[in-house]
Amino acid sequence: TWSSASWSAEAVPKGSTVYLRLQLGILNLEGKGDREGLLRASCFKGSVLEGRDDPCCVGSFKLTLVLPMSDDLASLEQRYRQRLDVQKAPPLSFERASFIGVWRLLLTIDGTSPACFTIRLNQDRSFASEGDAQVLGGTWGMYSKGYRSRPDGGARGSAIEGFGSSLWLKVDRDRCS
Repeated sequence: TWSSASWSAEAVPKGSTVYLRLQLGILNLEGKGDREGLLRASCFKGSVLEGRDDPCCVGSFKLTLVLPMSDDLASLEQRYRQRLDVQKAPPLSFERASFIGVWRLLLTIDGTSPACFTIRLNQDRSFASEGDAQVLGGTWGMYSKGYRSRPDGGARGSAIEGFGSSLWLKVDRDRCS
């Protein structure tokens, strides 16, 4: 059906290439263009694909900007550059795999005396303490403070992330003794 249409555009940060995907009914247009300055690409070229599950190339396309967005593009680019300069940098982010291994946990709960555990963070997101008669166990993961949206498109605050700025532990009573 020709009644459905959607589009998306992506660019590598600080890169000049912009990638465009345009879906018009059963046709998918995939192409790229080069930015002129910071804001836009005035021409996109690419392939026309037909079919969703097993697409085949049925042609090519060229999309060209006809009417400019602004008479004063230099002023618009300068304001855009100023907005980018005042944005805060995202928090540092670390891969979850870099935390797998043995760690020392100092735990204080509601004013009780601190308890020290040697815990092993496992690949399957479980953890358990080692070397003590009492066992502390549960699950663990990563999250990022301050992200408005995740780079991988997942939900903000999702418990299962492959990266993050902070580590969380959830103690499971069934895994403790």
